Amino acid sequence: MAKSSDTAAEVVELDVSLSPRVNSVKPSKTVAITDQATALAEAGVPVIRLAAGEPDFDTPAVIAEAGINAIREGYTRYSPNAGTQELRAAICKKLKEENGLSYAPDQVVVSNGAKQSIIQAVLAVCSPGDEVKFLIKPKTGLASVI
Repeated sequence: MAKSSDTAAEVVELDVSLSPRVNSVKPSKTVAITDQATALAEAGVPVIRLAAGEPDFDTPAVIAEAGINAIREGYTRYSPNAGTQELRAAICKKLKEENGLSYAPDQVVVSNGAKQSIIQAVLAVCSPGDEVKFLIKPKTGLASVI
């Protein structure tokens, strides 16, 4: 977004019409179930939410402060797809010290969630036309993307 200024700007009106397909787009099953759980909870019904992988507690202050500091320090761009070298090295250190596991940073990939990790793992080993069998019923939405 551009910064505002004291000079008058010309207002341009655009005639934007959306494709009728937009109205037929349905939310993912995970979002739909989460919305139902939220509505029930707001109505006073006790709900245990198992749909979306969102915590039921506030972000710890130390993590919030680290995020704020990172923004102030200019870390506002996309990171490398596999995660930063520093983060992957820190993960390796944690795995070594706490779990007795030795990995190099180039053996670690950071993702934004379980679904992304599973999809990337499947894409790494499966080719178009391969058959994928689940030993258990896959989590909501996962089978459709595989």
